[in-house]
Amino acid sequence: MRKVPEPLYSEVFGLSTELVDAFERGDADAQEDAFVRLRQLHSLQMASRTPDPFVSETLADFTDDPIESASLYRAAIEQCAYFPGEPLHTKQIGLASSLIGLGEIEEARGILLEAIQAARNLHDTEAIAEAEELLNGAAI
Repeated sequence: MRKVPEPLYSEVFGLSTELVDAFERGDADAQEDAFVRLRQLHSLQMASRTPDPFVSETLADFTDDPIESASLYRAAIEQCAYFPGEPLHTKQIGLASSLIGLGEIEEARGILLEAIQAARNLHDTEAIAEAEELLNGAAI
């Protein structure tokens, strides 16, 4: 498994923590501020030659619009080609969740089955459970 470079990991983790904390406090302004900064970081990453899929995936995780979220997950999956060892299955699960929200059940099903196999290969029991829950919850 790939290890995200420390400065980038810390920045994204900090923004994610701010988003979750603001949400839990009901502080919409702080939540919006952290989201804007995460989006800015993503824009900077996209302007680079090799945007990090970790940033695209994280932005997708916090994006409410399923169309935009699916697009971000797809981008993260494509970006993985430049980052050996970057896990695809977490991005596939996120993409499938967005697709389910869009009513794209058959595509989501295929992606979830791929994600489950990849998660099994990595012994990622949490991801397996999440993907299976999506499969069962969407009755796909």
